[in-house]
Amino acid sequence: MSRTNYLRIIFPFGPSVLFPCVKGPDRFMPAIRRFRDVEIRRAARQDLAMLEEIERSSFQKERFPRSLLSTITSSEGFLTFVAEEEGGIVGYSSAYLEGRGRARLISIAVLPRERGKGTAKLLLTRLEGGCAHKGVAVVGLEVAVSNVVALRLYFSQGYAIKGMIRDYYGKGKDAFYMVKRLR
Repeated sequence: MSRTNYLRIIFPFGPSVLFPCVKGPDRFMPAIRRFRDVEIRRAARQDLAMLEEIERSSFQKERFPRSLLSTITSSEGFLTFVAEEEGGIVGYSSAYLEGRGRARLISIAVLPRERGKGTAKLLLTRLEGGCAHKGVAVVGLEVAVSNVVALRLYFSQGYAIKGMIRDYYGKGKDAFYMVKRLR
């Protein structure tokens, strides 16, 4: 009978994560694929042009205007991160710090050519860690009931549906309200 072992990875300013491991030749190795070299860093105003490109390629009508992208990269009330590879920025995540230990995830977006590589999960994990560092205990978000890819990500990261918001994205386009307790 085999026994599952786990590797605990502790992220700076964030929760630790357990990964199932398999026995290697001389030690236990994580049973996950290695992420390519992606740096997750705080967004800055000089990232605006690329954030606009990510918005255009990711969203139809619900796109953020440049003025809001400027605000989320420079205001103390927002926490925004970008995923950067050698070729430039490939995705971003942002949360509004509501106060009283709460934050609202307002966006996660990744360039279409980079989707399915784990970038959104890295961005979400880093955003949650940054929120926890700022004293946030609960993160909430809205997601379209039809957005199966995003729902899978949020469920896999411990978010739970707390309700449904009718017509959130327009007539007949409902959203789930989801939350996750960070501590």
